[in-house]
Amino acid sequence: MRVTEVDIDSVRPYAGNPRVNSAAVDVIAESIRNYGFRQPIVVDRDMVIVCGHTRWEAMRRLGMRTIPCVIADDLTPEQAMAYRLDDNRSAEFSSWDMGKLTEELGKLGDAGYDLSTLSFTSEELESLLGDDDGDRKSEDEEDDGDGEDDAVCGDSGIDVREFGCVTLVLGDSDDGSVVESALGGKSPSAVVYSLLMLSETFQDRLSLESHIVRKVERIADMAAPGTPFYAIADGSSIASAVGSMPAFGVDVMGEVALPLAREVRLGGSLYDRSHVSVIYGWKRGGTPPFDGDGASSMPMCSHPEWSHCPPECITHTVSRHCGRDGVVANPLGGSGDVAAICMRVGQRCVSFHDDSDSFRAVCGRLAANGKG
Repeated sequence: MRVTEVDIDSVRPYAGNPRVNSAAVDVIAESIRNYGFRQPIVVDRDMVIVCGHTRWEAMRRLGMRTIPCVIADDLTPEQAMAYRLDDNRSAEFSSWDMGKLTEELGKLGDAGYDLSTLSFTSEELESLLGDDDGDRKSEDEEDDGDGEDDAVCGDSGIDVREFGCVTLVLGDSDDGSVVESALGGKSPSAVVYSLLMLSETFQDRLSLESHIVRKVERIADMAAPGTPFYAIADGSSIASAVGSMPAFGVDVMGEVALPLAREVRLGGSLYDRSHVSVIYGWKRGGTPPFDGDGASSMPMCSHPEWSHCPPECITHTVSRHCGRDGVVANPLGGSGDVAAICMRVGQRCVSFHDDSDSFRAVCGRLAANGKG
């Protein structure tokens, strides 16, 4: 490979580039300013950019007059077009190992490196590195009291409601004592949670991944090797679903798309996706619980009146992996669809909610279902 330094004005952006890069230009420019230009762009025989639109624009913004290029004059126009698409698309398949990311950021911080110069927002850094001692009780604090179970003590802000086979918990699933108490010390038979619409609460994929890891890892710690995990996601949260699972010890096995019959409303907002995706995997160290490709027999969604989760999908999961004494754990309770479906089929379920408003809404929903 030969790298050639060329006049930056002799290079042209591809007019049909489908990738929108404007938001990243300042970030890349700052990176170049801090570390230098280390990665040549790729252009075709006509000096049209194949790979590197953002780096080229960042160099122009920095006032650079030349730019290192690899001239791919051996590519046909069709190959250049395909390479351009594949280069942009392939970046979307990578994900963070959240544990290693936190460790590396911690090392930089301990060495006195100014983390504000990185392309992470202050909110992301706080989420990844913030001291969570305030979010969880110390062991001594958990032992204090009058002998009541702190995990279900109303004075501690934790509330537990029983609706037949379903237990709703108002308390963080990132608190190990709450999780252990709610599950009665048992390992869950399956872990099922929905990320639909959740991505709109977070500014970026990394923040969402970090949130998922915090909410699921305590339950994952209690799960036996081989326990199945199902994350129901849409286009904006699939990457976060896939990227977060390895961080709490789950090997991702695959994805299956479940088409929706029509538009549905979520909390008053129109949800117009044509399908949802189920990302599935199993707790590392055990035998995969899936037969064949694992999801080929998963039923399609034919009941779009359900706000989040296709009921056939959850029913299918329950029937395959939970016996009479098994329990489904839902670390992200949301609108209560997983709990409601489990209630419908008589499956033991523990659903965690960290927001009192949604907790009360789901309580009302299950109470109404119980009377129906």
